[in-house]
Amino acid sequence: MQTRRACLKSLMAGAVSVGASTRSQGAEAKDTIGFGQGNYGAPDVETRKAIQLIADVGYDSVELCLMPGWPTEPAKVSASQRREIRKQVGDLGLAMPSLLDTIRLLDPGHKTNLEMIRRDAQFGHDVNAGVGGVTPCIQTILGGKSEDWDSQKGLAVERLKDWSEVAKEMRMVVAFKGENLNLNDTSQKTLWLVQQVNSPWLRILYDYSHYQAGGETLADSLNRLMPYTVMISIKDGKNYTDKPGFERLLPGDGHIDYVDYFRRLKQLKYHGHVVVEISHQLSVRPGYDPVYAIKHSYSNIAPIMAKVGISRPPHQKVKV
Repeated sequence: MQTRRACLKSLMAGAVSVGASTRSQGAEAKDTIGFGQGNYGAPDVETRKAIQLIADVGYDSVELCLMPGWPTEPAKVSASQRREIRKQVGDLGLAMPSLLDTIRLLDPGHKTNLEMIRRDAQFGHDVNAGVGGVTPCIQTILGGKSEDWDSQKGLAVERLKDWSEVAKEMRMVVAFKGENLNLNDTSQKTLWLVQQVNSPWLRILYDYSHYQAGGETLADSLNRLMPYTVMISIKDGKNYTDKPGFERLLPGDGHIDYVDYFRRLKQLKYHGHVVVEISHQLSVRPGYDPVYAIKHSYSNIAPIMAKVGISRPPHQKVKV
């Protein structure tokens, strides 16, 4: 344990130094890529402590999980607590690019799902301080099963059109991602859905790990989906399949080449946020340490961003 702690301390010192140097360049927000972390991987950590930790480690942005069981589930957060979150993220200079929820498109409760989007959007407006001019998107998987694609894709489009109308009403983008073994388990299916709806209020949350698990290359899936992508979520894995034996990992601990990844983002002129998702597969393991996971992810990725020449946004505090 002492060895791991000593190693982590050394890594963090280097990573924080690298992050600070890239942010000090003062690049305009449109020319930067922000690096963020959420509280999805810290379900048992009090919200204020989780946000402070994310800022202290050196991240540029914070994502809040709205799913049942998390302390930021909207029903659990009072109006005064929402104001406190907004003030904290503003004081810390943290952008808020995303709110994470699970809204299953094909479940019978379509009207309930529309109300979830309204609820999530209102929460986002309440807690976001607007650092960097960023408004969060609501990100979700769609659920469903890959084998039902042909029979359900028409219904999926009709319901997504309804989602986009509510998103427009609430002035907050809904971003869905592909997930291995779900209805839209390939980048081609994900692209088809967003193009059929054809609304600026319905966009894509790009998470390569799921396309990796399905055997797609980073280049093909990223090039295909980038024109519709509003945010990027990163995690890692090995064995390239969601069949037994696939293991989800912290970003930088698996088979994804993040040097190549960030070079491609730079070439494609992506100027949004890249946010770590700590897989539920990891967070439910005995002995899991959310503090270590948050710090280790930063230590793995921040130096790569600097190596590739990624400019990160300056931390500009916002008084609210």
